[in-house]
Amino acid sequence: MPVYRDLPDAITRNDAVWKHWYDEDCPEAVKIPDFDDRIEMYFDKLLLIRALREDRALLGVQEYVMDALGKRYADSRPLGIRALTEEANKFTPAIFILSTGADPTNAINELARKMKKKVDSISMGQGQEPAARGSCCSRACSWAAGCCSRTATSASR
Repeated sequence: MPVYRDLPDAITRNDAVWKHWYDEDCPEAVKIPDFDDRIEMYFDKLLLIRALREDRALLGVQEYVMDALGKRYADSRPLGIRALTEEANKFTPAIFILSTGADPTNAINELARKMKKKVDSISMGQGQEPAARGSCCSRACSWAAGCCSRTATSASR
């Protein structure tokens, strides 16, 4: 990106200022050293935040969505798993893409217990594809839940 062409030099020249910005609790809410006057779009700021402070990127994206589309598109609502299961079937699985700390496993297991469904849980690591495929194709299993360490996904059938 042209706006960040001299970013490495700027960080080297003003390392104490950049360290202070990096150590901010909410770097997305304060001016970016050397670049704030050059950044014309919030999205460009978001790219820098994602590159240097990945832990704050999700909050920055939420702010961007509220600015661009409106607050209602960024509001978090509790997941209605029961309603979701009514829409899902063996041709339309339910897939959850989760952020750090989010885990619907207990809610899924509780709903499965109430609905008298069997849940087959598989940790989706290297080499687990055959087990996951077997679980999804099993007639004995009502639901299959696969979880990855980076983002967890669950598929219902």
